[in-house]
Order: sequence, then C-alpha cells, then structure tokens
Amino acid sequence: MTTDSLSPLFEVQTQSGESLEYDVVVIAQPLMRGQPSIQFSGFSSDFTAHSRQYHRTLAYVIEGEPNHEYFGFDNQNAMPSEIFPLDKDSFFSSLGEMLPVNRPSKVNQRVYKVFANSPLSQEQLDLLFKSRKSTQFVDWLAYPEYAPNMELVPFVLAPRLYYVNAIEFAASAMEMSAIGGNNVANLITHELLGNQHLIDNMFIIEEKHIKIEL
Repeated sequence: MTTDSLSPLFEVQTQSGESLEYDVVVIAQPLMRGQPSIQFSGFSSDFTAHSRQYHRTLAYVIEGEPNHEYFGFDNQNAMPSEIFPLDKDSFFSSLGEMLPVNRPSKVNQRVYKVFANSPLSQEQLDLLFKSRKSTQFVDWLAYPEYAPNMELVPFVLAPRLYYVNAIEFAASAMEMSAIGGNNVANLITHELLGNQHLIDNMFIIEEKHIKIEL
C-alpha cells in the first residue's frame, strides 16, 4: 500500500460535534475500564476488551523536614534519600527526596515526594514530617493494575488504528511512553510505504541487526 492508494477510513467526531476524516488514527491515552472516554462505532471488534483497570496513586509533594525519629534515625541527615516500607499495611508506599540539578548543597527546607494508595490524613502526614512549609498533591490513575500472566494489549487495534498506551502493560513510565510512540510511528511508516512484510523482521543498519518496532 502506498500513500496514493490511501482513502479515509475513519470519521472522528470531537466533543464539540465537529466531524473529521482521517487515513490513520493514533490513540494516545489509556483505555480505562469503567471510564469510556472514547466511543467506538462501526467496528467489527469490541475494543472494550482491551480496556484495563488502572491503579490509583496519590502523589504528595511536601516542602519540610521529615520525622527522622518516626523512621528510626538519629537525625535528618542520617535518613536515606528513598524509603520504601515493607509492611503491606503501611499507609504510604514510598518517601523520597526530590533533588533538582541546581539545588544548593545545603538548604534549610527540602522537598520530598510521598506516594500513597489512598488520601493521607493530617495526622498521618504529621507522623512522616516534623514540619511542613507547603503540601501539594495529585490524585491520579497512574498505571495499569498488574497481575501475573496478564494478557498484553496490541499496538494495532484495527487496520490503521494504533494504540500507543499498549506499552504500559509491559511497563509504565514516561520513558516507556516515548518507546510506545516511537513504535507506533514505525508501524505507521511500514503501513504507508507498503512494507508490512518487514514488520517483525530484523533490519540491517550499519552492519548491525536492528529491529525497529516491537
């Protein structure tokens, strides 16, 4: 298939009611179970089968002094930069110091990031910190709920319909999202140039065997 032989396959309707036609559509947001932000119609496949439950995470960014005594240390400087509780019933998942590259070596107040699976009360925050100058938090669905032997989601949902966030079901991170976007771009290139037979083959580039798509 070449670009000359393409004809619009998709009609996309925006929230404002505008309808646009596209040759290729890339979905670059999670298909979350129970939160259908995208409606599909006219397809033979049911894409809701690829939706997944996502894990709720609360990220607290706190400027202050951690409570070293609560963690069993003699002083703040003795504390490690990252703390991960092993107790499955712990009310927080991790505590770590945030270190910008231009931060002075010694400051009175430091900034920490605390992850939790449910909102923290003021009493719980007071256990973690002796003093807090500022507290901000974001409540979000951070990554898929992982399970042993979970089924991976395809990058290609239908001809010329691609799903960048499929990469999240192998691992979820900003860097992985970049890999997923690069992978979809390579798949689209194969499609537009009529090189589908090259997908999953090894290319010879600069005398090295390189596979450019997942």
